[in-house]
Amino acid sequence: MGEYAAMYLINWNPELLKMGFDQNKIGAIMERFLPEKMRRDSEKKLKKNEIEQFQREYNKQLNLIKEFKITLPKVRRLLANIPTYMIFDDHDITDDWNITESWKAKVMSSSLGKHVIANGLTTYWAFQGWGNDPNRFNDSFIQKITNYTTDYQIKSSNYQEWMNSLFDFKQWFYIAPTNPKTVILDTRTQRSYPKTKAHLLNYGFIDNQFQAPNLLSDEGWNLVSSHLLANGWSEGSPLIIVSAAPLLGIGLIDTFLSEVIQPLSQFNSSIGTTFDLEWWKFNERGYEGLQEKLGLWNPSTCIILSGDAHMAFSYQAKIVDETIPLYQFTSSPIKNVTFDGLRGAIMKSALILNEYIGNHSFRIQNKQIEYNVFENGSLIETVNNIGFLKFTENEWNHTYLNSNGIPINRKDRI
Repeated sequence: MGEYAAMYLINWNPELLKMGFDQNKIGAIMERFLPEKMRRDSEKKLKKNEIEQFQREYNKQLNLIKEFKITLPKVRRLLANIPTYMIFDDHDITDDWNITESWKAKVMSSSLGKHVIANGLTTYWAFQGWGNDPNRFNDSFIQKITNYTTDYQIKSSNYQEWMNSLFDFKQWFYIAPTNPKTVILDTRTQRSYPKTKAHLLNYGFIDNQFQAPNLLSDEGWNLVSSHLLANGWSEGSPLIIVSAAPLLGIGLIDTFLSEVIQPLSQFNSSIGTTFDLEWWKFNERGYEGLQEKLGLWNPSTCIILSGDAHMAFSYQAKIVDETIPLYQFTSSPIKNVTFDGLRGAIMKSALILNEYIGNHSFRIQNKQIEYNVFENGSLIETVNNIGFLKFTENEWNHTYLNSNGIPINRKDRI
């Protein structure tokens, strides 16, 4: 748990980084680590160029940390002066958290696995979740966390109560008191999974295949609906939905992933995790379930805010018998390496082909999806950015800002 807490403190507190540099705790790591590595690898006859390469990589990362330290006070000032709402995705806990039913079953059957996930959830609650809607966490929930984190005895009733309270909790989602209302979905802990089917390959059966998850179960949707109505939202009003995973992506990429990559993942589950086949579209029941729920809610307009690790894009459509205008705005991390490795190369190729074809719209389930194109003609923006959505009484304005706060090429009006 201390490592998770340290991650939050280092990321949000410039004084700790300053202390590390001032006391040579950070810069000295190389001097401490490299001699040990050289001793360990002495039998392998570590070559000089390998040591130099290791030194260059370390210096590169050290310079990035120094840049981060310089900009961190501005981030802290921003977060201290505006209301900020947060929700976890997988990397707040661990990569590919609950990506498949088999992944979840393996982790939950392991004492260490459950312990690590519970540690991550506890620190998420303390540093992010608690502030979103404090009333969602009753005295009993807080007391069980307090009891365990006071003594940290794993062979105790406090330990079991602490763990059970986290894994039994089903209300990490919440409603932000914005105008219009914003529903922030928990698409990690309330998933459901399709039934696994065995496939024959090389005269054997593959049981450990990838099945795209339904990001929100029926029970999860029912909880969200009741809470939304209890918070004063009414049918016919506009609605904002925050979903970590986009509803749809770029048409050609979606087609390639769903018709080529997803079938291959039936025989090798690592393909599904490599390409992160977790968007709503990759589980048909979940994708249709979201639209069914919107049909029942019947908002006048629906905006979905999402993120993607590599690119930003937006589109508009009409869903539920083409009666509800839907807009999706997806932004990338403000700092992130985009399109690296094999997955990146494949995605880049698909994007280049999409640009060559000039396809700025596509149909899915008889619904016309229209992309909002950047001024340079591209459907996406791969430069790191953050989405900026501004509300006025009669108009909503959306644009993307780069890491310096400068708008990128386009502004969408609704």
